Amino acid sequence: FFLDEIFVEHRKPSEQEKKVEITNNVFFEQLRDLLESGSHADIVFRLNGNVQVPAHKAILSSRKAMFREGGMLESSQSDVALAHDAVTFRRLLEFIYTNSVQALKDLDCQELLGLLAMANEFCLQDLQLLCESCLVESINKENVGRLLLFAEERNAVELRKACDSFVRRSKEELLE
Repeated sequence: FFLDEIFVEHRKPSEQEKKVEITNNVFFEQLRDLLESGSHADIVFRLNGNVQVPAHKAILSSRKAMFREGGMLESSQSDVALAHDAVTFRRLLEFIYTNSVQALKDLDCQELLGLLAMANEFCLQDLQLLCESCLVESINKENVGRLLLFAEERNAVELRKACDSFVRRSKEELLE
């Protein structure tokens, strides 16, 4: 045997090899494409009885205990009926797949409340905190009462704190 046949030659990578880099953004975009295409899906969610949303148990189980083996009933099913709004549920899946929701800041207060409620229901604390931070930006004298009640019902701690703070700062204005 010759040494050069046994050992792999060590060399510096070429400039072209250095440029090949996969970022988290590329990875998450590929997962977004997988979700949108439904390719290789092994579970279908039927929302409000008629809208079908395909998904992937492996991805769901990596982010959500409900879909882990031995978890809730849904983990062993390939067809799951849910009484949820399809658009909001797709946003929830988008977050599970990509760790973000496109145009989250563009959602209106009602859409954010719906997504926050669903995030709370599915125990997705990171998504809940994102929704709370967007809702904090929309607090005004017309909606502070409703937001405060919602925050109490859903254990949205940051939203509740922001509502409390708004009420203290705007006490006189609210009394008018």
